[in-house]
Amino acid sequence: MKNQNTISSLDKWSFGILFGGVILSCFALIPFFPLSAEIVKGYFFTLGTTLSFIIFIIARVYEGSLSILRSRILIAAKILVLAVVLSSIFSSSFTLSFWGRGFEQDTAAFFISGFLALVLSSYYFAKKDRLVMLLSAFLGVNIFISLFTIVRLLFPKILSLGVLGAKTSVLPGTWNEAMLFFAFTALIAVSIIDLVKIKKGLLRVISFVSLGLSIVMLIIGNFLLAWVLFGAMLLILFIYTVTVENGNSTTLDTRMIPVTSLIVILLSIFFVAGHSNIGTFMPRVFNAEYTELRPSLDATYNIAKNSLKDNPILGIGPNQFSVAWAKFRPTEILGTSFWNTNFVSGSSAISTSAVTIGLIGFISWILLALAILIAAFKGLFTISKDKVQGNLKAISIVLVIYLLLLMFVYAPGILTNVLFWIFVGVMVAVGESEDSKYFNFSFIGNPKRNFIQLTAVLIVLIAGIAFMFIRTEQFLGRVSIVKASILFGNDGSAGEVESKLIQSNNYAARDDTFRALAQFYSSMLGKELSLLQGTENATDEEKAKLKSLWNSSEMSAVMAAKLEPNRVENWQFLGSFYLDAVAIGVQGSLDNAELAYKNSLNISPIDPGAYVALAEIAYRKSDVALGDEYISKALELDPTFSSALTLKEQLNKIKSTEENIPETEITATDEISETE
Repeated sequence: MKNQNTISSLDKWSFGILFGGVILSCFALIPFFPLSAEIVKGYFFTLGTTLSFIIFIIARVYEGSLSILRSRILIAAKILVLAVVLSSIFSSSFTLSFWGRGFEQDTAAFFISGFLALVLSSYYFAKKDRLVMLLSAFLGVNIFISLFTIVRLLFPKILSLGVLGAKTSVLPGTWNEAMLFFAFTALIAVSIIDLVKIKKGLLRVISFVSLGLSIVMLIIGNFLLAWVLFGAMLLILFIYTVTVENGNSTTLDTRMIPVTSLIVILLSIFFVAGHSNIGTFMPRVFNAEYTELRPSLDATYNIAKNSLKDNPILGIGPNQFSVAWAKFRPTEILGTSFWNTNFVSGSSAISTSAVTIGLIGFISWILLALAILIAAFKGLFTISKDKVQGNLKAISIVLVIYLLLLMFVYAPGILTNVLFWIFVGVMVAVGESEDSKYFNFSFIGNPKRNFIQLTAVLIVLIAGIAFMFIRTEQFLGRVSIVKASILFGNDGSAGEVESKLIQSNNYAARDDTFRALAQFYSSMLGKELSLLQGTENATDEEKAKLKSLWNSSEMSAVMAAKLEPNRVENWQFLGSFYLDAVAIGVQGSLDNAELAYKNSLNISPIDPGAYVALAEIAYRKSDVALGDEYISKALELDPTFSSALTLKEQLNKIKSTEENIPETEITATDEISETE
């Protein structure tokens, strides 16, 4: 009995932590601390799922057995996660592909967290009272977020929390991400009203209030995709209720007429049809017009086609879409204000996977989608003995299809990805657990078999603890770099800024942290040089200090490029860094700047900015012919490129910069070489 109480207590803790992590991922941020909300949400989700999984495994060890559902969806999801992990191992940047800088949803680590969430959801939400609790919680969260957003639209400064900037900066993520969340919770509300048919009580009131607020927010947001998918899912729900749910009912007295669904469907059709005219009225009234930038389907297809020629099987690597974009971006984008934007995803999550995890990953996504659709079709037309359980199954199926369609037509943020993994697990729990078979593992009985199985479980447990520890260090590293940025912006102690940046690298070394270190040391070097302006001769101590600051800044800038050599932003930063060094008389910096920009062009050949930088370097070296050649190449790519036109006009006015700077005896490193 005592052992059973322990198991029950562990399961409650595991479920509560998973539940809390999922709910917090809807709106979590750190008030008055400018850490990306995506990082905060990602960490809470990762921490919740991993800690819940660790406690779950401990409970199973206490219980002496482990049962795993034999589900096509679970198998397909496992194949997808293995494909992502395998792709990250063979990626040109294992660190960014597996772990990422922050908590990007395209990393292997996030897919692992998602799979753990799926497994845990399939176990814990088989009980209908827990599923009702989850759905109710989302309705409550939606009411809070909706009211918060409305008040913020009216009084943006009051609820900025020191983090949220523009009116369209909202708790769920981007403005469009918020609209997708409102459509999702509206689906939950309509489903509870029309399917569960609660006649009275708090849940019915919450459902209507949540639905009303979601509709208001969708009208204000005027996001066409959210309206289209919302209306389409409601239509499926309506048809299901009228046909399958009514069963053999032949009279109006016994038939279920989903009035709410019908009204909201008509409303959806109205706002889809009036998207470009009537639909624009409310966004203008609230000054909440929002434009989202992302590659078109055609552009993503061309990126995938070119990228797959080099990496057909495993792709370029998870979280590496920006590398492929830099290399293969369409020339049509040149001449626009977005020519230098490095997109981190394609037109949709699935199309992005073709680039990042190759054919194996893309096929794995298709297999998972097919497994979900087969289970959904079977689940919708299988009558459950428990009517409430059957209705909850239908609700979970509609929600999962909505989220799955989003993966195919959109590149959603972290919140939608969290919802996808959780509700796929919910769908498995309520749709497949009744009739499915299980893989059963017992730790009691056969000593030899038990030893092997228990050893495997303990390895998984240790891996889970290590995974949580590394992700926590990664989170603390991001916190440290933000603290350093705040201190630097507020003219804090140089020692404290340096300490925080070094601390960030000690937690999790990343290229952007090394770039921040280079900027910090360069700033300190600039301040020291300004103090020495007009001084004819610097003392040996002053020279040593200048040399130390230069060496630290240069080492940091070079380390960023060496750590992630396929990231064009690192070579662009290094080139700019050495060009700035020319002005302070650092020997060899012009040659190193040239090599850095050439490396940048090797990674991103369609970059007029790099050609202009190389032209400037050539002119400074008095090689006018080479400079003219680079300018011509820049203008071939973009005849309207202003920097190239300006430099061309000022060619005859360019003179070597000569400033009264004391001799520092500083020399640039000779460790920069041209990449292939």
